Amino acid sequence: QGAIVVDVGINPESHPLKGSDYYSWEMAGMITIVTGDNQWAGGNVVSDVGLSLHLANSSIVVDGVELVKDGKLLSRQALAGNQE
Repeated sequence: QGAIVVDVGINPESHPLKGSDYYSWEMAGMITIVTGDNQWAGGNVVSDVGLSLHLANSSIVVDGVELVKDGKLLSRQALAGNQE
């Protein structure tokens, strides 16, 4: 049985370096999908192989609340479950 983790970056101070295509999970608005070992997230899937996909410039809606639009984090309160 596998597991998938979806992560939304919330750090507004983290950005790619000028001229770089390097993206990281913590960047505000970065949507990352992770498969494989999920012990780091409190899960019980143990694996020597994993895959992380950074979906730059993407959008995500959860329970009807738009959290990220075109790679821009819209609301940190929405991530915490509070409507603005």
